[in-house]
Amino acid sequence: MKLFILGHARHGKDFAAEILADEFGYRHESSSHFCMRVFLREAVEAELGFAYDSDDQCFDDRVNHRQLWFDLIRDYTRHDPAKLARQLFDRYDIYVGIRSRIEYAAARHLADLSIWIDATDRLGTPLNVHPDMVQQSDADVIVQNNGTPEEFRAKLCRLFSRLLELTADEFRARVA
Repeated sequence: MKLFILGHARHGKDFAAEILADEFGYRHESSSHFCMRVFLREAVEAELGFAYDSDDQCFDDRVNHRQLWFDLIRDYTRHDPAKLARQLFDRYDIYVGIRSRIEYAAARHLADLSIWIDATDRLGTPLNVHPDMVQQSDADVIVQNNGTPEEFRAKLCRLFSRLLELTADEFRARVA
């Protein structure tokens, strides 16, 4: 099963992917990390006019340049909005953190399910939500992450245990 995991920054998308990898064997990588390795570090360094000492330094600094990362990814997919999703799904089962609604709409057919991770009760709604970014209403399923990490893990495990009990045809019929 191919999955999109959506949500605001710091709401638990990567943690959700880690849980699904640990418990069910899904392969994943953060879209930010994937993009940084494939093309983004060089582009960010060119825009900012300096070189990072390492991939880790570049990746950690993304929080200071969220709009730049969004714009550069948008430019990378401008002529083929599903390009990045295809590249990521060729290697992984989970695309964590697709940002652009245009990219998501073009690539939605590549995944079986999209899950929004929501921690707004605990963290609030971010102020920098741009209308071109994927929204909660774009997801098939919303999983609340407002309790403890253990509660969140239990929710995801219950959901996926039930989903994996379905045959492929039953699953497609339910999400269609």
